[in-house]
Amino acid sequence: MKQIAVISGKGGTGKTSVTAAFIQLAKSAVAVDCDVDASNLHLLISPITARKLPAPFISGYDAIVDKTRCISCGKCIPVCVFEAISRDDTDNKVKTNHLLCEGCGACVTVCHANAIKLINKQVGESYISNTRFGVMAHARLNAGEGSSGKLVSEIRKQASEIAKSEGIDFIILDGPPGTGCPVIATLTGTDLAVVVIEPSVSGIHDAKRVIALCRHFKVGVAALINKYDVNPSLSEAIEKFAARENIRLIGKIAYDRIFVESMKKRMTAVEFDKNSKAAISLVAAWEDVKKSLA
Repeated sequence: MKQIAVISGKGGTGKTSVTAAFIQLAKSAVAVDCDVDASNLHLLISPITARKLPAPFISGYDAIVDKTRCISCGKCIPVCVFEAISRDDTDNKVKTNHLLCEGCGACVTVCHANAIKLINKQVGESYISNTRFGVMAHARLNAGEGSSGKLVSEIRKQASEIAKSEGIDFIILDGPPGTGCPVIATLTGTDLAVVVIEPSVSGIHDAKRVIALCRHFKVGVAALINKYDVNPSLSEAIEKFAARENIRLIGKIAYDRIFVESMKKRMTAVEFDKNSKAAISLVAAWEDVKKSLA
């Protein structure tokens, strides 16, 4: 079993479209959407049925006030640096704002009436679904929550267990953009990171950052240039950079409206028109990925 992460330094490079095509072409893969803050892989590979009930994802704590114990002293209000505690106008006792609370426990420490306690907090849900291309592990993190890396690790663990138990050849991860915690959780332990790069100044700059991250975690890197013909001079600069850094260039995909048209139909580009230039390039890129893992 090989694990492949498709990532990019920034959003909008076409990473998810590439991932969906790879999942289709692999024929034996568990798909994982690691962008738990703003998942969209499901739009292309369309979960059909739930393989099991959604699982609550618990991370961190929430402060709860027991008003039967609260003596309205207000000592907890100034110690909350997140301004999550205030007085309730109805009874002058304290209340917590769960959107602001970070579960640090400072209020619990100063409350001598034992009126405040910390409880485990549900910050999202994870899902295992059946798609037309096989099994998909994905998740939803509640708005404003900060446990994205932990949630990515959780769904990756579930995907790995399924792949091992069912003898599936690949786990293909649709990574989030950037270089933050969820990207690190996506990369850790993978066999290859395919970095999708667009030929723009910001695209190249951010791709270099995520490549440096891959190398820090000793993950193999391959590059794929998307929309290369939009700016040939910058595409050439990417090729030179890849050669200089000994990064395998697995392909160049021309700008093609087929991606937009296929998304409208909730299909991969290869599925929509296997004879299009983009689809042919994606097939060739996938074959090169398999060679890189051989």
